[in-house]
Amino acid sequence: MAISVAKGTKLTIGGKTVAHLTKIGSPSVKWDTTESTALDTEGDFKEFLTTFAEGGEVSVTGNFDISDEGQKAMIEAMAAGTDNLEFTIVFPKKIGAEWAFKASVNSFATSAETAGIVTFDATLKVSGKPELKASTEIGG
Repeated sequence: MAISVAKGTKLTIGGKTVAHLTKIGSPSVKWDTTESTALDTEGDFKEFLTTFAEGGEVSVTGNFDISDEGQKAMIEAMAAGTDNLEFTIVFPKKIGAEWAFKASVNSFATSAETAGIVTFDATLKVSGKPELKASTEIGG
């Protein structure tokens, strides 16, 4: 595997590629903690235990195209409040890696400016454990 530019990175929802993307974030795994400091803890530092992890949110930005099947799938999922949709972020073949995760579409908004392209921003809320897989067999 090697370092590569991001060109060719793809996001899919239920197997459908979301077209015209300009930026794709990724799951951001974070552990919650609970304080376990006791009155007989030695030293002056608090102690913590990890509890549950979460996959965070994935931000997506692109050029709006209502005829694109992937963008339509995101809009429909958000409108219906559908949970646990299958998403992948597939990196270029030179990198040979992909994220696979389940998520809901928490937001989808369009934006239009005077001398610009109509764009959209979406946020995916990851549910369960996201997986970052490395393989020479995958990639766009």
